[in-house]
Amino acid sequence: MPDVKTITQSKNKRILDDQVHRLSAALEAANVGVFEFYPQTGIANWDLRVGKIWGIPDDEEITYETVISGVHPEDVALHDDMTAKALDPDGNGVMDLYFRVIPRNGEPMRWVRTVATCSFEDNTAVLLLGTVRDVTEKRKLEEHNQLLINELQHRVKNTLATVLSVIRLSKPEDNNIENYITSLEDRLLSMSNTHSLVNRNEGKSIDIKSIIEKEFLAYVGPKKKLYSIKGPSLFIRPPYVQVISMAIHELITNACKHGALSMPDRNVTITTSLKDGIATFMWAEKGDLGNLPQGQPKGGFGSFLLSKIVSAEVQGHTTYAITPAGLFYKLVFPLEEARK
Repeated sequence: MPDVKTITQSKNKRILDDQVHRLSAALEAANVGVFEFYPQTGIANWDLRVGKIWGIPDDEEITYETVISGVHPEDVALHDDMTAKALDPDGNGVMDLYFRVIPRNGEPMRWVRTVATCSFEDNTAVLLLGTVRDVTEKRKLEEHNQLLINELQHRVKNTLATVLSVIRLSKPEDNNIENYITSLEDRLLSMSNTHSLVNRNEGKSIDIKSIIEKEFLAYVGPKKKLYSIKGPSLFIRPPYVQVISMAIHELITNACKHGALSMPDRNVTITTSLKDGIATFMWAEKGDLGNLPQGQPKGGFGSFLLSKIVSAEVQGHTTYAITPAGLFYKLVFPLEEARK
């Protein structure tokens, strides 16, 4: 007759082994290691996953000093403090801490999260048992998201400041409310379209030719005979796209209302150049412009933007004048990159 006790023990052992295997597989999949620390002796034990994070051989004896030797110098004090609080019998016996580990074997720094609980006997800490999880990728994602949030907040703040300036400076000299509303709507729509262009380009530099085409398309439609572009592409960094787009918008608006594009069979010539890190954008409306006063255009938001704001924003300089030969605008500014 079979030994029932032996069979039962064998069955229980198989069940226990199976449970341990499943637990180990789950910990491996979750990238979680297990450790135990005996404060009375200063000796610690950990599994292979924790040892891999610290970059320490499997057969090496682990002490608290071994653990601390792998902790980032800036996080040692915090680690010591949290460990002491977990071992304090007057505390809650819980340790939950994020810190950095510098592997001894030269592998890249890792972010880990340690969660542990302490057991006490006779009001004395005897065992700190817990888990260590590699959260490097999670931490990188959080840091990246925070950078995006900071950048978004910065852009929103700048955009609101620009909108307020446009509203304040768009007031027409003749106090015509209809003209004010129309010009303000056009400028804000241009800003909105530029914002969409920057977003579609995922933060990369944008060719100034794309900005020019966008503004002409919005104002006069697909009439490319009204303008020509000669010269290389100038890839504008995102922080400067908005102000350059606004400048081009003002040039087009003025040309259509008072300049060359308000006259039959006339057009605009746009020329770009790039040499030794210096970019040049030139706008020319050649020919007689009728009764427009000669010299540098003055008054109004557009003139102020073109002559003062743009150059200050891009750290360059401008020339803007109406002569007997036509209207000419030139923007010269440093450009670090000639490609996306």
